[in-house]
Amino acid sequence: MSSNPADVAATEAAMDALMREAWVLLGLGFLVTGLRTYARVRAVGWKALQLDDYLAWMGSVRTSLRTTASLHRVNVDYRRRMRSKLPSSPTSVSSPTGSPSPTMA
Repeated sequence: MSSNPADVAATEAAMDALMREAWVLLGLGFLVTGLRTYARVRAVGWKALQLDDYLAWMGSVRTSLRTTASLHRVNVDYRRRMRSKLPSSPTSVSSPTGSPSPTMA
């Protein structure tokens, strides 16, 4: 990862756009699920809701948890890389003969 200020600004702008898009889509998903539930309750009442009505909310909650966990992981990983300013996956360095040599401390 480059420490060039222009690259850092572009990466942060992309992350902000990703987060904004994810939360907007999640909100729209909850809005549609809520409208669906409202329509079903108005049509059949609370006591006549079926399995698919409950599964819709379980899917929404699962999607919310996965989105939150994914965005948190992306954010934490990015911040850690920016603080350390190391490449994304430092491993052992190969010697010219092809055999891996230990990384330098």
